Amino acid sequence: MGELMGNFSCPNPSCSKNFKWKKNLAYHLKYQCEKPPRYKCPYCEYASKWRKDVERHVQTIHPLEPVKVVEIGKAKEEIKFECTYICPRENCKKTFKTFNNLKVHLSSGTREENFTGVG
Repeated sequence: MGELMGNFSCPNPSCSKNFKWKKNLAYHLKYQCEKPPRYKCPYCEYASKWRKDVERHVQTIHPLEPVKVVEIGKAKEEIKFECTYICPRENCKKTFKTFNNLKVHLSSGTREENFTGVG
């Protein structure tokens, strides 16, 4: 079995990334290095190698839509992540998969809010 920790460099000559862990280099080679984006916005053509980037994009560019991320190469029905409840507070764009999580979030505030599910 090979060394798990050390200094692992990407073997691609056009990539200068180095990794402390062998598993991180393996992930980089499999999913990132010179690979097309893996995740896509379901509402426009925006795509990224990172799911969180697409989630942030949907929250800021499509604020009235549920936060969804499509994994490219899978059927549209196979959505990787979907939030169905959006916080109604002004200046709060947090989204939640369950109604209960939204209630907990709202209970941490100082005033009672009305909220509805989206979806």
